[in-house]
Amino acid sequence: MYKRLFTIIAFFSFILTSCENDKAVTKLSDGTKIINSSTLIETKGYQSKTPVEVYVKDGTVLKVVTLPNTETPSYFRRISTYLIPLYENKSVDEALELSKNMHVDGCTGATYSVRSVQKNINAALEHISK
Repeated sequence: MYKRLFTIIAFFSFILTSCENDKAVTKLSDGTKIINSSTLIETKGYQSKTPVEVYVKDGTVLKVVTLPNTETPSYFRRISTYLIPLYENKSVDEALELSKNMHVDGCTGATYSVRSVQKNINAALEHISK
C-alpha cells in the first residue's frame, strides 16, 4: 500500500516539476509569444514601474506594448511615439542590442522612464532568447 502511494506521489511530483509554468510568457495559437516584463524585473521610472509586453514570432519582434503605469502621461506618450516603434520588425538579437545601447532620453525628456522601459524590454528579450 505504501509503496503504491509513494509511486503515485513520485509520479505526480515529476509531472508537476517538468511542466513548470513560465508566468512571463504567453503563447498564442499562431505561434506568437508575448513576454510580460512585470514578472522578470523590478525597475522604476520617475514615478513607477514601467512594464511592457514584447510580442515575438519566428525570432522577430512584432511589437512592444507598454502596460499601465503612473508615469507622467505627456512624457510617456513621447516614449510610445519615439522609442517603442524602433523595436518593431527587428530580430530578437537586433532588438536586444538596441535595448542595451540606445540613448533616446534627450529626445523625450524622460530619462528615468526611458531607461526603465529599455530595461523592461531588455529583460523580456533576454528571457525569450534563453
